[in-house]
Amino acid sequence: MKMSKCILVCFLSTFLFSCYGRNKNASIPEDSVYVNRELMKKQALMQTSILEEYGKGNGYKVPTYQEFQNRCMEYWGIPLHKEAQDPTVSMGQCSEYTINELGRFIFTEAEGLFYQPEKEEDPTEEDAKRVLFTRENGIGEKFLAYNKLLFNDNAATLSFFLNNPDYAIDIVFNIDYERNKMLMTKSIDFAKNVPNHSFYRDFAESILFYNNKKRGFRRELIAEIFRTSNGTNESMASFDDLAYAYFKLFTKLNYSQQVKDACLVYLIACFIKYDTNNKDNIVGIKDKKSYQHLSNFMAKDRHLADRLKKNNYYENAQLKELVAAVLVMENAIDPNDTYFVNDPDGYANLRERASSTSKVIKRVATNEMLTILNNDGQWWKAQTKDGTIGYIHKSRIRCALKTNLLK
Repeated sequence: MKMSKCILVCFLSTFLFSCYGRNKNASIPEDSVYVNRELMKKQALMQTSILEEYGKGNGYKVPTYQEFQNRCMEYWGIPLHKEAQDPTVSMGQCSEYTINELGRFIFTEAEGLFYQPEKEEDPTEEDAKRVLFTRENGIGEKFLAYNKLLFNDNAATLSFFLNNPDYAIDIVFNIDYERNKMLMTKSIDFAKNVPNHSFYRDFAESILFYNNKKRGFRRELIAEIFRTSNGTNESMASFDDLAYAYFKLFTKLNYSQQVKDACLVYLIACFIKYDTNNKDNIVGIKDKKSYQHLSNFMAKDRHLADRLKKNNYYENAQLKELVAAVLVMENAIDPNDTYFVNDPDGYANLRERASSTSKVIKRVATNEMLTILNNDGQWWKAQTKDGTIGYIHKSRIRCALKTNLLK
Protein backbone atom coordinates (compact mmCIF):
# COMPACT_ATOMS: atom_id res chain seq x y z
CA MET A 1 0.00 0.00 0.00
CA LYS A 2 1.44 3.35 -0.94
CA MET A 3 2.86 5.62 1.74
CA SER A 4 0.75 8.69 1.06
CA LYS A 5 -2.38 6.69 1.80
CA CYS A 6 -1.79 7.77 5.42
CA ILE A 7 -4.45 10.48 5.11
CA LEU A 8 -6.35 10.67 8.34
CA VAL A 9 -5.11 7.54 10.09
CA CYS A 10 -2.01 6.87 12.19
CA PHE A 11 1.24 7.07 10.26
CA LEU A 12 2.76 4.26 12.29
CA SER A 13 0.14 1.60 12.95
CA THR A 14 0.18 -0.68 15.98
CA PHE A 15 -0.65 -4.24 15.05
CA LEU A 16 -3.87 -5.27 16.72
CA PHE A 17 -2.64 -8.55 18.14
CA SER A 18 0.17 -6.82 20.03
CA CYS A 19 -2.36 -4.90 22.14
CA TYR A 20 -4.53 -7.70 23.46
CA GLY A 21 -4.77 -8.19 27.20
CA ARG A 22 -2.05 -5.81 28.32
CA ASN A 23 -2.53 -3.58 31.32
CA LYS A 24 -0.32 -0.93 32.82
CA ASN A 25 0.62 -2.98 35.91
CA ALA A 26 1.06 -6.37 34.32
CA SER A 27 4.53 -7.86 34.61
CA ILE A 28 5.74 -10.42 32.04
CA PRO A 29 7.93 -13.16 33.53
CA GLU A 30 10.72 -14.43 31.31
CA ASP A 31 9.13 -17.87 31.02
CA SER A 32 5.63 -16.62 30.20
CA VAL A 33 6.02 -15.71 26.53
CA TYR A 34 4.08 -18.79 25.42
CA VAL A 35 1.32 -18.09 27.95
CA ASN A 36 0.92 -14.51 26.74
CA ARG A 37 0.81 -15.60 23.11
CA GLU A 38 -1.90 -18.06 23.98
CA LEU A 39 -3.79 -15.35 25.86
CA MET A 40 -3.56 -12.98 22.89
CA LYS A 41 -4.75 -15.71 20.55
CA LYS A 42 -7.66 -16.50 22.86
CA GLN A 43 -8.63 -12.83 23.12
CA ALA A 44 -8.35 -12.37 19.34
CA LEU A 45 -10.82 -15.22 18.85
CA MET A 46 -13.12 -13.83 21.55
CA GLN A 47 -13.04 -10.42 19.87
CA THR A 48 -13.89 -12.06 16.55
CA SER A 49 -16.91 -13.74 18.13
CA ILE A 50 -18.05 -10.52 19.82
CA LEU A 51 -17.82 -8.51 16.61
CA GLU A 52 -19.46 -11.24 14.51
CA GLU A 53 -22.45 -11.28 16.83
CA TYR A 54 -22.58 -7.49 16.97
CA GLY A 55 -22.42 -7.14 13.20
CA LYS A 56 -25.06 -9.74 12.44
CA GLY A 57 -27.34 -8.32 15.10
CA ASN A 58 -27.10 -4.87 13.53
CA GLY A 59 -27.65 -5.60 9.87
CA TYR A 60 -24.20 -6.57 8.61
CA LYS A 61 -24.55 -9.23 5.93
CA VAL A 62 -21.46 -11.40 6.09
CA PRO A 63 -20.14 -11.97 2.54
CA THR A 64 -18.83 -15.30 1.34
CA TYR A 65 -15.12 -15.71 1.87
CA GLN A 66 -14.55 -15.41 -1.88
CA GLU A 67 -16.53 -12.15 -2.00
CA PHE A 68 -14.59 -10.89 1.01
CA GLN A 69 -11.28 -11.78 -0.65
CA ASN A 70 -12.30 -9.95 -3.82
CA ARG A 71 -13.24 -6.78 -1.96
CA CYS A 72 -10.03 -6.79 0.09
CA MET A 73 -8.04 -7.13 -3.12
CA GLU A 74 -10.05 -4.29 -4.69
CA TYR A 75 -9.62 -1.87 -1.79
CA TRP A 76 -6.15 -2.67 -0.49
CA GLY A 77 -4.51 -4.98 -3.01
CA ILE A 78 -3.99 -7.50 -0.19
CA PRO A 79 -4.24 -11.23 -1.02
CA LEU A 80 -5.80 -13.18 1.86
CA HIS A 81 -5.12 -16.80 2.78
CA LYS A 82 -6.79 -19.40 0.61
CA GLU A 83 -8.71 -20.55 3.67
CA ALA A 84 -9.73 -18.13 6.43
CA GLN A 85 -7.31 -18.41 9.35
CA ASP A 86 -6.02 -15.02 10.49
CA PRO A 87 -8.15 -12.63 12.61
CA THR A 88 -5.61 -9.79 12.38
CA VAL A 89 -4.24 -9.31 8.87
CA SER A 90 -2.29 -6.06 8.80
CA MET A 91 -3.01 -3.49 6.08
CA GLY A 92 0.54 -2.19 6.39
CA GLN A 93 2.19 0.65 8.26
CA CYS A 94 -0.12 3.26 6.80
CA SER A 95 -3.35 1.97 8.30
CA GLU A 96 -4.49 1.32 11.84
CA TYR A 97 -7.21 -1.05 10.60
CA THR A 98 -6.90 -4.84 10.38
CA ILE A 99 -8.64 -7.49 8.27
CA ASN A 100 -10.36 -10.35 10.07
CA GLU A 101 -10.47 -13.37 7.77
CA LEU A 102 -12.42 -15.47 10.26
CA GLY A 103 -15.22 -12.97 10.79
CA ARG A 104 -15.03 -11.52 7.25
CA PHE A 105 -14.94 -7.91 8.38
CA ILE A 106 -12.38 -5.20 9.12
CA PHE A 107 -11.71 -3.85 12.58
CA THR A 108 -11.55 -0.07 12.43
CA GLU A 109 -9.58 0.76 15.56
CA ALA A 110 -5.88 0.83 16.38
CA GLU A 111 -6.38 -0.96 19.70
CA GLY A 112 -8.36 -4.13 20.31
CA LEU A 113 -11.39 -4.37 22.58
CA PHE A 114 -9.27 -6.10 25.20
CA TYR A 115 -6.76 -3.26 25.32
CA GLN A 116 -7.79 -1.61 28.61
CA PRO A 117 -4.63 -0.41 30.38
CA GLU A 118 -6.63 1.30 33.12
CA LYS A 119 -7.68 -2.10 34.51
CA GLU A 120 -5.60 -3.90 37.13
CA GLU A 121 -6.51 -7.37 35.86
CA ASP A 122 -6.73 -8.78 32.36
CA PRO A 123 -10.06 -7.65 30.80
CA THR A 124 -12.88 -10.15 30.57
CA GLU A 125 -15.19 -10.79 27.65
CA GLU A 126 -17.81 -8.61 29.32
CA ASP A 127 -15.28 -5.82 29.65
CA ALA A 128 -14.56 -6.06 25.93
CA LYS A 129 -18.28 -5.96 25.09
CA ARG A 130 -18.70 -2.91 27.27
CA VAL A 131 -16.06 -1.05 25.23
CA LEU A 132 -17.88 -1.94 22.02
CA PHE A 133 -21.36 -1.14 23.28
CA THR A 134 -20.51 2.19 24.93
CA ARG A 135 -22.03 4.64 22.47
CA GLU A 136 -19.75 7.50 23.49
CA ASN A 137 -16.74 5.54 22.22
CA GLY A 138 -18.17 5.47 18.72
CA ILE A 139 -16.38 2.16 18.10
CA GLY A 140 -19.47 0.12 17.31
CA GLU A 141 -21.04 2.74 15.09
CA LYS A 142 -17.86 3.17 13.05
CA PHE A 143 -17.34 -0.60 12.78
CA LEU A 144 -20.84 -1.10 11.39
CA ALA A 145 -20.71 1.86 9.01
CA TYR A 146 -17.41 0.87 7.43
CA ASN A 147 -18.22 -2.82 7.01
CA LYS A 148 -21.79 -2.35 5.82
CA LEU A 149 -20.62 0.12 3.19
CA LEU A 150 -17.43 -1.64 2.07
CA PHE A 151 -18.85 -5.17 1.91
CA ASN A 152 -22.62 -4.64 1.59
CA ASP A 153 -22.76 -1.31 -0.32
CA ASN A 154 -25.42 -0.36 2.22
CA ALA A 155 -26.60 3.17 1.38
CA ALA A 156 -28.16 3.52 4.83
CA THR A 157 -24.65 4.09 6.19
CA LEU A 158 -24.15 7.25 4.13
CA SER A 159 -25.54 9.51 6.85
CA PHE A 160 -22.70 8.37 9.13
CA PHE A 161 -20.07 9.43 6.60
CA LEU A 162 -21.81 12.66 5.67
CA ASN A 163 -21.86 13.58 9.37
CA ASN A 164 -18.21 12.61 9.79
CA PRO A 165 -16.17 14.27 7.01
CA ASP A 166 -12.87 12.73 8.17
CA TYR A 167 -14.28 9.24 7.72
CA ALA A 168 -15.81 10.14 4.36
CA ILE A 169 -12.40 11.33 3.15
CA ASP A 170 -10.78 8.20 4.61
CA ILE A 171 -13.08 5.71 2.92
CA VAL A 172 -12.96 7.36 -0.51
CA PHE A 173 -9.36 8.56 -0.72
CA ASN A 174 -7.60 6.10 1.59
CA ILE A 175 -9.59 2.92 1.03
CA ASP A 176 -10.50 3.62 -2.62
CA TYR A 177 -14.25 3.14 -2.21
CA GLU A 178 -15.85 4.42 -5.43
CA ARG A 179 -19.15 2.57 -5.53
CA ASN A 180 -21.27 5.53 -4.50
CA LYS A 181 -21.06 8.67 -6.65
CA MET A 182 -22.75 10.94 -4.12
CA LEU A 183 -20.32 9.95 -1.36
CA MET A 184 -17.40 10.49 -3.72
CA THR A 185 -18.62 13.99 -4.56
CA LYS A 186 -19.18 14.92 -0.92
CA SER A 187 -15.74 13.58 0.03
CA ILE A 188 -14.18 15.77 -2.65
CA ASP A 189 -15.97 18.78 -1.17
CA PHE A 190 -14.84 17.83 2.33
CA ALA A 191 -11.24 17.45 1.15
CA LYS A 192 -11.25 20.93 -0.38
CA ASN A 193 -12.13 22.32 3.05
CA VAL A 194 -9.43 20.53 5.03
CA PRO A 195 -7.79 23.39 6.98
CA ASN A 196 -4.17 24.49 7.10
CA HIS A 197 -2.92 22.71 4.01
CA SER A 198 -3.76 21.74 0.48
CA PHE A 199 -5.17 18.24 0.59
CA TYR A 200 -4.81 17.76 -3.15
CA ARG A 201 -1.17 18.77 -3.06
CA ASP A 202 -0.16 16.82 0.03
CA PHE A 203 -1.94 13.55 -0.82
CA ALA A 204 -1.61 13.43 -4.59
CA GLU A 205 -0.57 9.78 -4.71
CA SER A 206 -3.65 8.69 -2.77
CA ILE A 207 -5.87 10.62 -5.13
CA LEU A 208 -4.27 9.55 -8.39
CA PHE A 209 -3.55 5.85 -7.85
CA TYR A 210 -5.24 2.80 -6.36
CA ASN A 211 -3.82 0.79 -3.45
CA ASN A 212 -4.01 -2.20 -5.77
CA LYS A 213 -1.42 -1.23 -8.37
CA LYS A 214 -2.93 -3.59 -10.91
CA ARG A 215 -5.92 -1.24 -11.11
CA GLY A 216 -3.79 1.62 -12.43
CA PHE A 217 -4.80 5.24 -11.89
CA ARG A 218 -8.09 6.52 -10.46
CA ARG A 219 -9.81 7.79 -13.58
CA GLU A 220 -13.28 8.15 -12.03
CA LEU A 221 -12.10 10.08 -8.98
CA ILE A 222 -9.92 12.41 -11.07
CA ALA A 223 -12.83 13.02 -13.44
CA GLU A 224 -15.11 13.93 -10.55
CA ILE A 225 -12.55 16.25 -8.97
CA PHE A 226 -12.17 17.97 -12.33
CA ARG A 227 -15.94 18.19 -12.83
CA THR A 228 -16.36 19.91 -9.47
CA SER A 229 -13.41 22.24 -10.14
CA ASN A 230 -13.90 23.12 -13.80
CA GLY A 231 -15.13 26.70 -13.92
CA THR A 232 -13.05 29.73 -13.10
CA ASN A 233 -9.32 30.03 -12.64
CA GLU A 234 -9.92 30.24 -8.88
CA SER A 235 -12.05 27.09 -8.72
CA MET A 236 -9.36 25.18 -10.61
CA ALA A 237 -6.78 25.91 -7.90
CA SER A 238 -7.14 22.49 -6.26
CA PHE A 239 -6.84 20.69 -9.59
CA ASP A 240 -3.76 22.78 -10.38
CA ASP A 241 -2.35 21.76 -6.98
CA LEU A 242 -2.98 18.10 -7.78
CA ALA A 243 -1.21 18.29 -11.15
CA TYR A 244 1.73 20.24 -9.71
CA ALA A 245 2.12 17.74 -6.86
CA TYR A 246 2.15 14.93 -9.42
CA PHE A 247 4.86 16.78 -11.30
CA LYS A 248 6.95 16.83 -8.11
CA LEU A 249 6.43 13.08 -7.61
CA PHE A 250 6.47 11.96 -11.23
CA THR A 251 9.92 10.39 -11.41
CA LYS A 252 9.83 9.09 -7.82
CA LEU A 253 6.59 7.10 -7.72
CA ASN A 254 6.90 3.32 -7.83
CA TYR A 255 4.45 2.54 -10.63
CA SER A 256 5.03 1.37 -14.16
CA GLN A 257 5.97 4.17 -16.55
CA GLN A 258 3.00 3.24 -18.71
CA VAL A 259 0.56 3.80 -15.84
CA LYS A 260 2.22 7.09 -14.82
CA ASP A 261 2.16 8.38 -18.39
CA ALA A 262 -1.49 7.37 -18.85
CA CYS A 263 -2.41 9.25 -15.66
CA LEU A 264 -0.54 12.33 -16.86
CA VAL A 265 -2.23 12.23 -20.26
CA TYR A 266 -5.61 12.06 -18.54
CA LEU A 267 -4.78 15.10 -16.39
CA ILE A 268 -3.59 17.06 -19.43
CA ALA A 269 -6.78 16.10 -21.27
CA CYS A 270 -8.75 17.67 -18.40
CA PHE A 271 -6.71 20.87 -18.71
CA ILE A 272 -7.26 20.90 -22.47
CA LYS A 273 -11.00 20.77 -21.81
CA TYR A 274 -10.68 23.65 -19.34
CA ASP A 275 -8.70 25.72 -21.86
CA THR A 276 -11.31 25.03 -24.54
CA ASN A 277 -14.07 26.28 -22.25
CA ASN A 278 -12.10 29.40 -21.28
CA LYS A 279 -10.84 30.64 -24.66
CA ASP A 280 -11.64 34.24 -23.76
CA ASN A 281 -8.90 34.17 -21.12
CA ILE A 282 -6.24 32.87 -23.49
CA VAL A 283 -4.17 34.96 -25.88
CA GLY A 284 -1.12 32.78 -26.50
CA ILE A 285 -0.15 29.16 -26.05
CA LYS A 286 1.62 29.93 -22.76
CA ASP A 287 -1.66 31.10 -21.25
CA LYS A 288 -3.07 27.59 -21.49
CA LYS A 289 -3.05 25.53 -18.33
CA SER A 290 -2.50 22.41 -20.43
CA TYR A 291 0.67 23.93 -21.88
CA GLN A 292 1.95 25.16 -18.51
CA HIS A 293 1.60 21.77 -16.84
CA LEU A 294 2.82 19.68 -19.76
CA SER A 295 5.90 21.89 -20.16
CA ASN A 296 6.74 21.25 -16.49
CA PHE A 297 6.57 17.48 -16.97
CA MET A 298 8.56 17.58 -20.21
CA ALA A 299 11.26 19.65 -18.50
CA LYS A 300 11.53 17.09 -15.69
CA ASP A 301 11.42 14.01 -17.92
CA ARG A 302 13.35 14.51 -21.16
CA HIS A 303 12.10 11.21 -22.56
CA LEU A 304 8.42 12.01 -22.07
CA ALA A 305 7.93 13.50 -25.55
CA ASP A 306 9.41 10.39 -27.16
CA ARG A 307 7.14 8.08 -25.15
CA LEU A 308 4.06 10.11 -26.02
CA LYS A 309 5.01 9.99 -29.69
CA LYS A 310 5.62 6.23 -29.49
CA ASN A 311 2.09 5.82 -28.10
CA ASN A 312 0.66 8.00 -30.89
CA TYR A 313 -0.14 10.68 -28.32
CA TYR A 314 -2.85 8.43 -26.93
CA GLU A 315 -4.99 9.20 -29.99
CA ASN A 316 -5.28 12.83 -28.82
CA ALA A 317 -4.55 15.31 -31.61
CA GLN A 318 -4.57 18.27 -29.21
CA LEU A 319 -1.95 16.59 -27.04
CA LYS A 320 0.21 16.10 -30.11
CA GLU A 321 -0.04 19.83 -30.88
CA LEU A 322 0.82 20.71 -27.29
CA VAL A 323 3.94 18.56 -27.28
CA ALA A 324 5.12 20.21 -30.50
CA ALA A 325 4.45 23.66 -29.04
CA VAL A 326 6.45 22.91 -25.88
CA LEU A 327 9.39 21.67 -27.94
CA VAL A 328 9.34 24.84 -30.04
CA MET A 329 8.78 27.26 -27.18
CA GLU A 330 11.10 25.83 -24.53
CA ASN A 331 14.01 27.97 -25.74
CA ALA A 332 12.05 31.09 -26.65
CA ILE A 333 11.75 34.03 -24.24
CA ASP A 334 8.89 36.38 -24.94
CA PRO A 335 9.76 39.87 -23.62
CA ASN A 336 6.06 40.51 -23.09
CA ASP A 337 5.70 37.58 -20.72
CA THR A 338 5.83 37.90 -16.94
CA TYR A 339 7.61 35.13 -15.05
CA PHE A 340 7.34 34.30 -11.36
CA VAL A 341 8.48 31.73 -8.82
CA ASN A 342 6.03 28.90 -8.24
CA ASP A 343 7.17 26.42 -5.61
CA PRO A 344 4.94 24.62 -3.04
CA ASP A 345 7.75 24.96 -0.48
CA GLY A 346 7.06 28.70 -0.47
CA TYR A 347 10.38 29.70 -2.04
CA ALA A 348 12.94 28.68 -4.66
CA ASN A 349 16.71 28.75 -4.30
CA LEU A 350 18.59 31.27 -6.46
CA ARG A 351 22.01 29.70 -7.02
CA GLU A 352 25.37 31.12 -8.00
CA ARG A 353 25.78 28.67 -10.89
CA ALA A 354 23.53 26.38 -12.92
CA SER A 355 23.79 23.40 -10.60
CA SER A 356 21.89 21.94 -7.66
CA THR A 357 25.16 21.78 -5.71
CA SER A 358 26.03 25.42 -6.33
CA LYS A 359 25.95 27.99 -3.53
CA VAL A 360 22.52 29.41 -2.72
CA ILE A 361 22.62 33.19 -3.11
CA LYS A 362 19.15 33.80 -1.72
CA ARG A 363 15.69 32.35 -1.36
CA VAL A 364 13.13 33.83 -3.73
CA ALA A 365 9.57 33.74 -2.40
CA THR A 366 6.79 32.05 -4.31
CA ASN A 367 4.93 34.55 -6.55
CA GLU A 368 7.89 36.94 -6.71
CA MET A 369 8.35 38.24 -10.25
CA LEU A 370 11.52 37.46 -12.19
CA THR A 371 13.28 38.74 -15.27
CA ILE A 372 14.55 35.83 -17.34
CA LEU A 373 17.96 36.56 -18.84
CA ASN A 374 18.69 33.17 -20.36
CA ASN A 375 16.69 29.96 -20.51
CA ASP A 376 19.15 27.47 -21.96
CA GLY A 377 18.97 24.07 -20.30
CA GLN A 378 17.35 23.13 -16.99
CA TRP A 379 18.69 26.12 -15.03
CA TRP A 380 17.45 29.54 -16.09
CA LYS A 381 19.45 32.68 -15.46
CA ALA A 382 17.13 35.10 -13.70
CA GLN A 383 17.15 38.50 -12.06
CA THR A 384 15.07 39.16 -8.96
CA LYS A 385 13.24 42.39 -8.21
CA ASP A 386 16.17 43.64 -6.09
CA GLY A 387 18.59 43.09 -8.97
CA THR A 388 20.22 39.89 -7.75
CA ILE A 389 21.21 37.60 -10.62
CA GLY A 390 21.53 33.84 -10.38
CA TYR A 391 20.11 30.52 -11.54
CA ILE A 392 16.76 28.88 -10.71
CA HIS A 393 15.63 25.49 -11.94
CA LYS A 394 13.07 25.95 -14.70
CA SER A 395 10.55 23.71 -12.91
CA ARG A 396 10.21 26.43 -10.26
CA ILE A 397 9.41 29.17 -12.76
CA ARG A 398 6.03 29.81 -14.31
CA CYS A 399 4.77 32.20 -16.93
CA ALA A 400 1.96 34.38 -15.60
CA LEU A 401 -1.41 34.65 -17.25
CA LYS A 402 -2.28 38.06 -18.66
CA THR A 403 -4.01 39.53 -15.64
CA ASN A 404 -6.05 41.98 -17.66
CA LEU A 405 -7.69 39.05 -19.37
CA LEU A 406 -8.77 37.21 -16.24
CA LYS A 407 -12.40 37.47 -15.30
